[in-house]
Amino acid sequence: MSSNLLLLPPLNMDIQMWYNKEVSQWRWTLTDPLDESSMESGSSSELEVALEDVGRAIGWLVDKGSRKVEVPAVR
Repeated sequence: MSSNLLLLPPLNMDIQMWYNKEVSQWRWTLTDPLDESSMESGSSSELEVALEDVGRAIGWLVDKGSRKVEVPAVR
């Protein structure tokens, strides 16, 4: 029995980043405008660390969304 590979659709992401002076923290959110249940967020006192965290979150979501799904062939 053969199978087909199905590629999942590309991800859409909105990134928001801001500095909160009251707590001296860089804050960020990463959301999918097409999926309200999907959101990642974080904060760091250092800008470079916050940017690295955003990059890791994007990488994780891209890997998760670009996985190939095996679909059994229809006979």
